[in-house]
Amino acid sequence: MNFQFSIFNFQLTKNSLSICFLFLLQQLTAQENISSYSLIDDGGVLSTSIEENATFSNLTDKNNLTSYTVENFTGGRDAWIQYVSPSPVVVTAVSLVSSDNQDMDPGVIDFQYSDNGTSWSSAFSLRTITFPGRNMALTNTTGLTTSSQAHRYFRLIIRNTQGRTSLSLAEMQLLGYPAEFATNLTSNGGILTGEYPGLAAFDELLANVTDNSMKKFCQTGTKSFWIQYQSEEPAGLYSYSLMTAGDNPGRNPRSWDLLASNDGIDWDLLDVQRNKNFFDAPYNRQLYVINPASRNLSWSNFAQDAQETLTEQYWITSDNYYLETNTPVHTGFNYWWMAHAMDVLVDGYLRTNDRAYRTQMGDLRAGIYKKNGNKMRNNFYDDMEWMALAFLRVHESTNGYFSWAKTDAISLWNWIEAGWTDVKNGGIMWEVNSPQSKNACSNGPAMVLAARLYNLTGEQKYKDWAIRIFDWMDQYMVDPQNGLVWDSYDQHDYNWTLTYNQGTWIGGCLELYKITKDEKYLQRATRTADYVINDYEKFSPYGILYNNEGGKDGGLFKGIFIRYFADLIESGVLDATRQQEYTQYLVDCGTSLWNTATFFPEIIFNTQWTERPTSISCDCSIHLSGIMLFEMLDKLQRKDLLSGRNPEIAANALNKYKYFRLEMKANNSSNDSQLAEWQLFPVNQSIIHMEKSGPCDIYASGSSVFLRNSTGQQYPFVINNILGVRQTSGILQEHTVESIYLPSGMYVVTIAGHGQRYSRKILVK
Repeated sequence: MNFQFSIFNFQLTKNSLSICFLFLLQQLTAQENISSYSLIDDGGVLSTSIEENATFSNLTDKNNLTSYTVENFTGGRDAWIQYVSPSPVVVTAVSLVSSDNQDMDPGVIDFQYSDNGTSWSSAFSLRTITFPGRNMALTNTTGLTTSSQAHRYFRLIIRNTQGRTSLSLAEMQLLGYPAEFATNLTSNGGILTGEYPGLAAFDELLANVTDNSMKKFCQTGTKSFWIQYQSEEPAGLYSYSLMTAGDNPGRNPRSWDLLASNDGIDWDLLDVQRNKNFFDAPYNRQLYVINPASRNLSWSNFAQDAQETLTEQYWITSDNYYLETNTPVHTGFNYWWMAHAMDVLVDGYLRTNDRAYRTQMGDLRAGIYKKNGNKMRNNFYDDMEWMALAFLRVHESTNGYFSWAKTDAISLWNWIEAGWTDVKNGGIMWEVNSPQSKNACSNGPAMVLAARLYNLTGEQKYKDWAIRIFDWMDQYMVDPQNGLVWDSYDQHDYNWTLTYNQGTWIGGCLELYKITKDEKYLQRATRTADYVINDYEKFSPYGILYNNEGGKDGGLFKGIFIRYFADLIESGVLDATRQQEYTQYLVDCGTSLWNTATFFPEIIFNTQWTERPTSISCDCSIHLSGIMLFEMLDKLQRKDLLSGRNPEIAANALNKYKYFRLEMKANNSSNDSQLAEWQLFPVNQSIIHMEKSGPCDIYASGSSVFLRNSTGQQYPFVINNILGVRQTSGILQEHTVESIYLPSGMYVVTIAGHGQRYSRKILVK
């Protein structure tokens, strides 16, 4: 069988709707609602019996916010969606994602299969469809996993919609594997090895992962390990696949890296995957393309949506401040939360230049002053530090528009510096009546504030204060081995270390480095940042910043870390490796929050950025952290510090390698890990060049034409069939490989630009 790296080719037929619909009957409260890959992606024919199909392509566009909608669908009318696979496949799960309209959900469904498209057998029936929420997946394996039979024809029959006159579905996917495994790099001999923390030997035969027999490889006692394949000859890699075993979904992969090398010592990065969902589907093969075409997420839109939710669900117009909780409504006033609300208003203003944000800043300051007893002072030194930092940003972002912003910030500092005492060798107290309370949360922000006041005023005393606080924290509050910031002078417990303290330490060190250019400050900042993003035990399970600090005050901790971490990325002081690693981490966090931890359509966030909230009830602190993440991502994107593709991967994707390593970072939840198959699919070696030293390659593999551009320039391309009828055209972006699915036939591919024009006939089998 020819393995197909193709985008789906839709054939919309008035009275035929063929789809393979995997429907695992379980609520997905974690990870993605849409799988990275579905059997439908391998090509074939998708069709429907419903005459209204203008939005039919939305059913497989991998976007849970777009829907296939039929307005005139009567309750007693049968309809079907049909998928015809180009070759036999085994469906082990069907996944269906709800639209944003509960009244348009399907009612009763049957899922059927056939070998000829005429005689049909039922795999399962669901008499009541209850989605776990809007834009969320419901999946079913029942009736599918007990059979290993392969088929080509699959139908989802909708027998009625419980008397409803309309139908809407956001997504439909089929999960499973092909009846015939494709030949891949590991089929050609070579050496397979592996290693994992703390263990000397694999419990089950390692060769199981490449034998194409779906035998399980399992390693007990570890969530992480690596498997390495040494090829007999160097090869360029186009894609790879992972397949789950038939049991224990807690052992399934969740986060991993794919590395490559030519000596087995120095490794290049080929792919990064974080917080992936295998939908608890047995023998679910997922395909991952090396350096795929960009699907840029709209951080600006996400930030704007979240800002609108903040106003609509939390703002109290009569009192000019934000609720603590949206539902059940909690009207309590929280001084330090409002400081971070002020911060996100500044973020929105910088993103949009919309004066409405500026007006809201003034209104919020008035509300804070009134609710705080007609004063700005507070008994908690860290609270005043947050407020002063926010007011400084108001002053700078509005070019001094509000006279109170700078004045209040300096006044607050004058109260804050009085919190420094000789108790416990120095440090600023946490609370005015608690002289023994010397905490990171009252010193890290003070260091940032003092350094920024020095930048604003040029007064030496502020610089001296920033250095004084740094010296005390560096000696008493930071682990010298790894940069971990403890909670307090007396509390050096790893389990009681908090994300925001890591962030403000990073921010304070960065500010001092920018002032002094002393490398020790930058070293301290990066040491702590390195620790947080690579700590898969606590801070970054699955490679995503994790909040084990709950809601209420803890809901703000991740957002604060992200703010100062993003400042470090923006600063321009990082080496290229860290710049890319930190940026990728931030993008992975944002992608996970939007795809896996946002409640739609209200746009409500979970305190954990790896799991979806179960209701719209949310503390304002949690929501503010989500806004901070999206605003920071958009800020970096506006400054051209986020590329659509990882530049390291884009460069490495063009190279040939002899060693390939799958480095598993984390699994779903178990203390054991397992896989059924790991396959590596090379770039076709019969590459046709535009000219001997030309920049672009053209080749065919399976049902796709591949165009590879190794230059920093763009090239227009056109693909016609042999009769001269245009099939597709576009722009081949720099440093990229594009795949174009085409039906079997002969095609003429033309690439032109920069003084070159080249045409080549390509046979697609």
